[in-house]
Amino acid sequence: MHEAQPQGALIQARYTILDVLGQGGSGLTYRAEDTVTGRSVALKELSLKGLSDWKKLELFEREALVLKSLDHPAIPQYIDYFQVDTADKIGRASCRERV
Repeated sequence: MHEAQPQGALIQARYTILDVLGQGGSGLTYRAEDTVTGRSVALKELSLKGLSDWKKLELFEREALVLKSLDHPAIPQYIDYFQVDTADKIGRASCRERV
């Protein structure tokens, strides 16, 4: 498992990490704030560092596409999908409205 982004980290020059909501075998979900809109969002991150099963990346990307296509008041709105590259981390992230 990779290390979490530090509290206060700014991702994509837009999302400020507030804390970790949960973690799985190859990723983390953060509570973050969208600095452009002020909305509370959930950022889901998949680390590619040491990823041995590329099926996880395929499923992560598919999940982002499905979420983007959904439009229902009971489902958090999909906002963004992007790649994050740092000195010690390469990964993908998706962003959803947090309710």
